[in-house]
Amino acid sequence: MPRKTEDRLAELKQLRTCSAEEAEPVLRKALANKSNLVVAEAARISTDLRRSDLIPDLVAALARLF
Repeated sequence: MPRKTEDRLAELKQLRTCSAEEAEPVLRKALANKSNLVVAEAARISTDLRRSDLIPDLVAALARLF
């Protein structure tokens, strides 16, 4: 059964308490998600954690969604 968007958002919000290194693979996956809400939250958290290594993933997500 596919996971709900709300479940993915809740998982992402928990990343705020993780180290940036632990959050990176989950954020990368979330940035590739088809839901714009999930991508937006992942982008917000990536920015908060100052993950500049995720910039290519952010650009790709924006190009895909817009």
